Amino acid sequence: MRIINILTPILLVTALSACAPTRAQYDALQTTLEGSPKARAQVTANCTRKHWSAEKTGNLARLMNVPEKRAKSTFCNRLHGGLASGRITYEDVKSVWSTPTSNMIRVMQGR
Repeated sequence: MRIINILTPILLVTALSACAPTRAQYDALQTTLEGSPKARAQVTANCTRKHWSAEKTGNLARLMNVPEKRAKSTFCNRLHGGLASGRITYEDVKSVWSTPTSNMIRVMQGR
């Protein structure tokens, strides 16, 4: 479980902070999520426990076309599923802090 403790901060940087992860951080996270369903489940659970503002929750709910009460869990599941499968690329992750790529939007919308 030590790897999960290392990955949690990386994921939080990826999903919720103002700093883009390095390529090495992205690669480590992607490889771990791809190869370990238990790590993915724990990182996803940690993600859903984080506090989000009502504004952020509402914006994500509208983007993903889900009820606000499901926005966090849907976001976390789609983010980690996209990372694990390789559908969300490093370029997609970096784009979140400027203009999200159309690919990132498609993944977040479940398409």
